[in-house]
Amino acid sequence: WREVMRDRGRALTRIVAASVYIFLASAIPAIAFGEQLKVETKGKMTMYQTLLSTGMCGVIQSLAGGQPLLIVGVAEPIVIIYHFMDEYCTRTGTDFTAWAAWTCVWATAFLVLMAVTNICNGIKWFTRFCGETFGMLIAVLFLQQAITGLVSEWDTGFFGDFFVPKYWRTLNGTFGL
Repeated sequence: WREVMRDRGRALTRIVAASVYIFLASAIPAIAFGEQLKVETKGKMTMYQTLLSTGMCGVIQSLAGGQPLLIVGVAEPIVIIYHFMDEYCTRTGTDFTAWAAWTCVWATAFLVLMAVTNICNGIKWFTRFCGETFGMLIAVLFLQQAITGLVSEWDTGFFGDFFVPKYWRTLNGTFGL
């Protein structure tokens, strides 16, 4: 019985390790992109909504999709889409939350339609070039955001209600390098 318990312990260790990895692989980008969404949407979407939606999507995917160890979450193109949606809503006076909710409902309808018609079989008509091009887009977007964030470390003169001295901004920007 000692061998059985030892084998169960090894299996449990592997399960816990995989679960912790999937949790962190989903939570860390949700926190990072949630903070970026907070800046891009002027506080209308924050880390809390991003974490909640990532968790809900993970639970729904694991129950309905039969894939319990799936990394779900946001990426840079989603942040850009929400940024442009926020700009549009600000310009037209539309409620951003309602607009974003209906956009997600519309996307869900398309995804269900694609799943029912098994449109993923069409992947055979695409080459690796399409995937590599999208990967390049993501890489360029990450570089652009990194450079923008780095430059903003030197530009910020105010923090809350008080002025930040120039030497502190220089130190902060240099540390960012």
